[in-house]
Amino acid sequence: MRKGLDDVVDAFRGAFPADPRVELRVKCWPDCSVKATGDPRIVLDRRPLSVESLADWYRSLDVFVSASRGEGFGLQPLQAMACGIPDIAPVWGGSIGPT
Repeated sequence: MRKGLDDVVDAFRGAFPADPRVELRVKCWPDCSVKATGDPRIVLDRRPLSVESLADWYRSLDVFVSASRGEGFGLQPLQAMACGIPDIAPVWGGSIGPT
């Protein structure tokens, strides 16, 4: 819940209620609380990935979305940006830089 994945899924469904051209891929731990939605455009990836596979996963994205509810440091947004992927994150917490 702390990562805000449920908020990302809800935002996706609100922004793209029936657009078949978009897909949301959620990378999470096998025991994460995000439930299957029944929407084929929302793919939950619970597989453990090697460092190389995770970098490939990031590079396959158009944008990385983080809706974290409280990070001291945003490792996943930083990893996405290190792979050349833009990041969308809340304007508070450890994910933001100096303003």
